[in-house]
Amino acid sequence: MKYLTLILALGLCSCSTSEEDPEDKNDPDKKDISIKKQIIGRIASVSSSGGFVLIQKYSAGKMPVNTIIQTSGPGGRTASLKPSGERVRNFFAADIVNGEVQIGDAVAAYFDQQKRRDTPPTKYEVKIEKEDESAESPTGKDDPKTSD
Repeated sequence: MKYLTLILALGLCSCSTSEEDPEDKNDPDKKDISIKKQIIGRIASVSSSGGFVLIQKYSAGKMPVNTIIQTSGPGGRTASLKPSGERVRNFFAADIVNGEVQIGDAVAAYFDQQKRRDTPPTKYEVKIEKEDESAESPTGKDDPKTSD
């Protein structure tokens, strides 16, 4: 009889912990956080007195908005940056929030994937996108097709 009681007690304990609470899945506070890290460029220049850097962006287009910008270099050197919005071609200015930065450090952005899917672009983002497209396709003397 002792053994039967012990087996039943163990069986009941294991059954109660194996099932997930269905309320946990519907709880809005326990959403899946999907953050994506992407290397977007490198540090091209560091202003020692101004507290800012120039980021050379690898791909065409604008600097990601609403993102966390961080750098990483050899030996575990890291820094946090805040994009200032200023740019010349594919070079973007960013203020150094904290940490140490050197030329050549990788620049990574962390994107909230859920927010990118759910929210349409703002008027400002659409305007910047149009400016980027016009800046990326300049017409002028440097175009080999027009220099005939």
